[in-house]
Amino acid sequence: MKPYTYKFRLYPNNKQIKYFINCFGCGRFLWNLMLSDRKDYYEKYKKTLKREVSYYKNKKEYFFLKEVDSLLLSDVKLNLDRAYKDFFSGIRNFPKFKKKGKSRDSYTTYNQKNNIRIEGSYIKLPKIGLVKIRLHRLIEGNIKHVTVSKEKSGEFYVSILVETDKDFTSLVPKSEKKIGIDMGIKNLCSDSNGTTYDNPKFHKKSLEKLRLYQKSLSRKKKDSRNREKARIRLAKKYRKITNQRRDYLHKVSKKIINENQVICLETLNIKSMYKHKLKRINRSISDTGLGLFIEMLKYKSDLYGRQIKTVPKYYPSSQLCSSCGAKHKGMKKLSIKTMICNKCGTVLDRDTNAALNILKCC
Repeated sequence: MKPYTYKFRLYPNNKQIKYFINCFGCGRFLWNLMLSDRKDYYEKYKKTLKREVSYYKNKKEYFFLKEVDSLLLSDVKLNLDRAYKDFFSGIRNFPKFKKKGKSRDSYTTYNQKNNIRIEGSYIKLPKIGLVKIRLHRLIEGNIKHVTVSKEKSGEFYVSILVETDKDFTSLVPKSEKKIGIDMGIKNLCSDSNGTTYDNPKFHKKSLEKLRLYQKSLSRKKKDSRNREKARIRLAKKYRKITNQRRDYLHKVSKKIINENQVICLETLNIKSMYKHKLKRINRSISDTGLGLFIEMLKYKSDLYGRQIKTVPKYYPSSQLCSSCGAKHKGMKKLSIKTMICNKCGTVLDRDTNAALNILKCC
């Protein structure tokens, strides 16, 4: 059985919207409360506080916690435990408090005794009943849990995790090809076959409209209806840019996965790339979506039976000649776009040469 996730748009009525917002608020409140108690307890006794959700639910001042699904509260505790474990393992930073309007509005609940199911064009959710859903594809597998989320633009979505025994490897053509891929900013990537995938720069193309929307938002009176309308208009524009980028990356990653059995990638530290002193460089890196692209390649390779390989972190793929292996330290300059080898006379595009080196290293 393999896990697989579906994401659909929800169309809740006013009563259901109020319930969802209440769930988001209760989850955020419980997270902050439990995190605060743990911090205070550790500072006082130098021990980790172990306290169940029932302790808070049974307190009179927290009566509102009983109005929402109990499983979402249990999930908050599980997430906090996981965050602490990751912190002590050195994987993540110390967990932060969640703030309304800043943190993501979402909650997760689990399927027990078929209390989450699809009925026609509706999804049955605990404590709220049937919610209208846009089922644009058939769900295959047993529903394990769902996550309801709200975008900044006001739309509601549900992510459904299922376990399925479906064989996804049969959905892609058989291939024995092996390919090397060099990531970039000007272009999304170049492969060892000489193919270059453009970077559409959706954010850069929309900068003028974004500036106008942000200017309009800044001039509206705080807490007014017009300000909320301007905020939603700006959020929808950002949402469109995100959807355009995600759609393009899905198409490119699927094409690469379909055509190749082994995909060789360079090892990138995406977080360190964002620490450039120039904002326009950071914005260009973000507009490319390299982290998301690598993530898509990895999960699709697992799903469709392909293989991802990576080269060592400091492998100088751009400085080596792909024909003779001679090292050219001058290729560190990003302004040089063509590899001209003084030893063997090879002339190649910089990115294609790097992709060939990545392929050889794998």
